[in-house]
Amino acid sequence: MKRLTVTFISMVLTATAFAQGVIDLHSHLITPEFVSSLRLEGRQMDGGVPLPRYDVESHLRWMDEAYDKLK
Repeated sequence: MKRLTVTFISMVLTATAFAQGVIDLHSHLITPEFVSSLRLEGRQMDGGVPLPRYDVESHLRWMDEAYDKLK
């Protein structure tokens, strides 16, 4: 129930930010070392989603593309 509440509040805040024309500029950095340690423990993301393959260049490119779509 707590996770559902947090998810709902996050969605409301996100919707409010978009309605106000605010862009959320934060980004989650998932280092290769962090992913490697999770793999060693046999963990996955929520819902069984595979762990991401993170690299700075592709993440910055993805953020630029997402920003360009908002223009």
